[in-house]
Amino acid sequence: MLRLEKLTKTYRTGDQALKAVDLEVPKGQVLALIGPSGAGKSTLIRCINRLVEPTSGKVWLGDVELTGLGAAACAANGGAWASIFGNTRWSNA
Repeated sequence: MLRLEKLTKTYRTGDQALKAVDLEVPKGQVLALIGPSGAGKSTLIRCINRLVEPTSGKVWLGDVELTGLGAAACAANGGAWASIFGNTRWSNA
């Protein structure tokens, strides 16, 4: 299961891309993110896969809190997802 708790991302410019996002994607479920340019879709994905650090909040993949992992540990757990430009997939089976 993928779970987001109050995920927030504010850039140095003060622009807030994500504001306290809560989301739960049950095991085996498929999710599509659809919205206009600038809505925060890419930022959300990048915060989940840790290409961008969220300002606050938590990201869980199963029992692992990804936001609590250091860079090396996150890379070691990186086999749980594959990120492809325009398309991100998580092994949530």
